[in-house]
Amino acid sequence: MKIRELLDQKSAKVEEARALNEKAEAESRDLTADENTQWAKLQGEIEALDNRIERARTLPAPEPQVPTQAPAVIETRGDNFEKMFKAYLRDNDISSELRQFMGGDGVTFRASNNTDMNITTAADGGYAVPTGFYNQVIAKRSEISLPERLGVRRIPGIGTTVNVPYDNETDGEFISTSEAGTFDQDAPAIGQAAMTLVKYTKYITLSVELLNDEDAGLMPFLADWVSRGQAKTMNNLLLTEVNTNGTSFKTFAATNSIAAGEVESIYMNDTVADYLDDAGSVAWVMKASTFGSIISLTGNSRLYLPQVQGGTSPFNLLGYPAFFSTKAGSVATSGKSVYFGNWNFVGWREAPGFTMLRDPYSAASTGQVKLWMYFRTVFKVLQPSAIGYGVQSS
Repeated sequence: MKIRELLDQKSAKVEEARALNEKAEAESRDLTADENTQWAKLQGEIEALDNRIERARTLPAPEPQVPTQAPAVIETRGDNFEKMFKAYLRDNDISSELRQFMGGDGVTFRASNNTDMNITTAADGGYAVPTGFYNQVIAKRSEISLPERLGVRRIPGIGTTVNVPYDNETDGEFISTSEAGTFDQDAPAIGQAAMTLVKYTKYITLSVELLNDEDAGLMPFLADWVSRGQAKTMNNLLLTEVNTNGTSFKTFAATNSIAAGEVESIYMNDTVADYLDDAGSVAWVMKASTFGSIISLTGNSRLYLPQVQGGTSPFNLLGYPAFFSTKAGSVATSGKSVYFGNWNFVGWREAPGFTMLRDPYSAASTGQVKLWMYFRTVFKVLQPSAIGYGVQSS
């Protein structure tokens, strides 16, 4: 059989395999058992045709060379994460194993430099392409997501808005009653907090040259870069909600410093005291520089020596873990510089997963692929007495 006929057969098998995959993706599902069997059979037939093509090329009188490039066979199922992620970006191959890595039916991650990624501009991707150098992008370290580590309360629910009831009663004590006297009637007051999901987005534009030529571990780096971007967004949303609806436990006397004894008035505030029994979710949040200023305070001796006690943070202040975020306010005029309380009394909703859509069409005229990314989330303080901040004097 002629090489051209073998290539045509191979192309037909490749298209049949691609159609199976595209049908499953269009229906947002993985391959069925029958489809998996058919997929495996097609892969075997394609491999057999490859062997026949290779043998045909070694015959003594080969036909004139013809192009041998056929549409790419998807070969990443069951392979490692880096190859699966690369295949997704380059060829839109979304394997079941990749879904397992990312968690959900879509390609999901646990995320502005307003530019596209290419190989012409060094900072936009060109640095990732040259050969003969260390082949991993050295990621810039940035803060990790705080809501999970702080024990923020997950709020389940379906739909855009979920209404969360909460106790809004301030007393509840029993009343002294004389013999045969009338009992006191009482009932809790119930409030309601509406938690409406809000969408947060970004996109990345990559040239096909960069996708094909880079050799610096760019694809796993992008996955990590997006997740770190989402973490910083989450931290900002969480602290902004506490800024808005938490309690001001202390106004520090100075505009640009915290004095010895002032943090105790947050930690020992009568308002928050009833919520300190849940040690797993009670914590401080502040900038690292603020923590450094506090533990540097001295009297006759150092006042706030941190004691490393294990748990989720290596830093400790007055017996409770301290976490750092650049999203906290500065030690400057009116800055909300120190956060403290029981973070389990903050509610957190998010839509299932972080969605990334690979779009090879909208920028096809310029040879680029766009990655559209979004997630939906919302935070809500459910008991203002449980969580709050110290603010610098104005």
